[in-house]
Amino acid sequence: MPQNKNHFSGTQNCSQEAMPYGQGLLSGLEAGQLTVVKCIRCFASTPRGANAMMEIDHSNIAASLDELRQLLGREFCKEQLESYTLIGTNFFDGNRLEAQSHPLAGPWVRLCQEAEQSVRDECLELSPGSIWVLLLLDVLQRLVAIPGYERIVELLRQRDHFYPACFEAQTAVSYHDAGYSVEILEEKAADGKKTCEMVVRRGNEKVYVECKSIKDYSAEQDRLIRELGNRVSGRLRKLKRHWHVKIRTKRRLYGNSLNAISLEIENKAYANDLSDSYIQDSDTSIAFKKIAEPDQLVPGSFEVPLDGEYGTASAEVILDDFGIQYYSNPTTIEVETDVKYDYLPSIRGDIRNASQKIPDGESAIVHIQIELRDAKKITKIADAVFEDVRALIERDHKRINAVVLCGASIRNNSKPDENLINFEFVIIPNKEAHHPLPPWFEIIGSYPDVMLDGLGEEGELEFRLRTNIPMSMQRGRYLQRRISGHGLRQFQIWQSFSDVLRFEIFHPNLGRLVRSYDFSQVADGADHIVKFAWSGGNAVVYLDGEQLEEDASSQRATLASFTRNDIPDFTRR
Repeated sequence: MPQNKNHFSGTQNCSQEAMPYGQGLLSGLEAGQLTVVKCIRCFASTPRGANAMMEIDHSNIAASLDELRQLLGREFCKEQLESYTLIGTNFFDGNRLEAQSHPLAGPWVRLCQEAEQSVRDECLELSPGSIWVLLLLDVLQRLVAIPGYERIVELLRQRDHFYPACFEAQTAVSYHDAGYSVEILEEKAADGKKTCEMVVRRGNEKVYVECKSIKDYSAEQDRLIRELGNRVSGRLRKLKRHWHVKIRTKRRLYGNSLNAISLEIENKAYANDLSDSYIQDSDTSIAFKKIAEPDQLVPGSFEVPLDGEYGTASAEVILDDFGIQYYSNPTTIEVETDVKYDYLPSIRGDIRNASQKIPDGESAIVHIQIELRDAKKITKIADAVFEDVRALIERDHKRINAVVLCGASIRNNSKPDENLINFEFVIIPNKEAHHPLPPWFEIIGSYPDVMLDGLGEEGELEFRLRTNIPMSMQRGRYLQRRISGHGLRQFQIWQSFSDVLRFEIFHPNLGRLVRSYDFSQVADGADHIVKFAWSGGNAVVYLDGEQLEEDASSQRATLASFTRNDIPDFTRR
C-alpha cells in the first residue's frame, strides 16, 4: 500500500527581469534565482570614462553590510529592517505585513542570509534583489559627499518615499560623478514655495534638476496576484477539483476584481464546469483544464511548466513500499497580465508639476523614471511619447530645457571593466526654452562628438562599423551613439540581435526620424561601410553600396499598442 504521504506546494515567479533603481527597486524578487558572481564592481560612468568605485566579494560582504547600516542609520536598520520576519504568519497575514513594512525590509533580511552563506562557501551567491541592495550602498557612498544629502537619506527611511528617493540619489551622484558641483535642496525655499530637488553649478552659472518617478504598481500587483493564486488554489483543493487554471487579465487588479475572479472559479468548481469564462468588468479570461481525478495516483514526479508571470502548484507526493513515487490531488494556478499602460498622462502631470518648481529666469532639466519593470523597453516607450512630449514642453513649458526618460537594469554578461548596471536615457530637448543651458553643461545620458556639429535637417553620414555576433542573453547594443550635451542633435544606431538595424536621428527643425532595416543576410563580426542619408522625413540606408529595405515591423509605436507583455524577441531566430 502507498505510504509516506506528504503535501508539496510551491510558488514560482516566472518573470526573471531585474529591478532597477527607483520605485520598483527590490520588489517582486523574492523568488529570484541565486547568481554566482566572483565579485560585484560598480563604476562611476561619465563622459570622461569609468572609474572603479566599489568592489564586493565574499571576503568583505559582511563589512559592506555594516557600512550600509551606518549610512542608513543603525537604529533605522534595527527597528525597520532587521526585525522583519514572516515566520509564524499565514499567507494572507504575511501578505498584509509585507505591504505595511518598509520596501527594503524583505530584501535586507534575504541579503543578510545570502551573505552568511557566501562567507561559509567562500563564493558570492546573491539573488537579484540582494545585488540591488548592495548597489544602493555604492550610491550612498558617493551621495554623502554632496551637500544636503541628509534630506535624501531621511526620505530613504520613509516607506512611502523610499523608491523616489533612490532615483533622486542616483541622479545626484551621476551629475556629481560628471565633475559638477551639486547641491541637494530643501523641498521648500525660504519663501515657502516648492523648489527643485537639486542644483548643478559651475562658477556663477547653475542648472536646476527635478526628479520624478512614475508611480509603480508592480509590488502591489505582485501581492494581489499571489493572494489570488493562493485563494483559488485553496478552494479548488477543498472541492477536490484537480485542475490547471490559467487567468489572463488586461486590467490592473484590485480587491473587488480579486473577489469576482475567485467567485467565478469557485462557481465553476461547484458545477464541475471546465468551460472557459470571461469577466467583463476586469477584462479577465479564465481557462480550465483537468489534471487528474480525485484521489487518482499518477506515477512520477509532479512537474507542470508555468509560463505566466506567476504560478502556484500543489500536490500530494506519495512513495509506495518499493520507493516508487506517485502524486495525487494536483492543482496549478497560472496568472498572466496583459495590462496596457499609457505613460503620456503621467509624464504630462510630472512635467506640469516640475515646471511650477523652476525659479524664474533659470534653466532646468526634468528627469523622469519610467515604471521599473518596463525599464528595458525605454526605447519603445520613447517611440510612443517623444513627439508628444516635445510638442508639450515647446508650447506650454518653456522653463524646461529638456525632459530625460530614465531606466536601469542589471547588465547580462558584463565584463570585468563594465558597469554591472545598464543605464538607459532618452533626452527630449526643448528648442523653445526661454533660457538656454550653459555651454559647459552636459545632460546625463548625452554623448557629445564633433560629428554632430554638421548635423542638419538634411545630410548624410558615412562610416565603418562592425556588427555583433548575437548573444542570447543580450538584447543588442549601440553601434554608434552621439548625443549633443543639450540633446538638440542626436544620432544613434542600434543593432538588435533579432537582425534589425535601427537608425535614429534628431534635429530641432527636423524632429525625430526613426528607421529600422532587416540585415539578417549581413555577415556578423565583419567590417561594413554604412551610409545614412536623410532629407526632411525621408531617409535611406546603404550597406556596402546596396540599399537596405526598411523593416515592415519597425513602424512608430503607438500608446494603444504598447503593453507590458509586448517585448520584442532580441535573440537570433
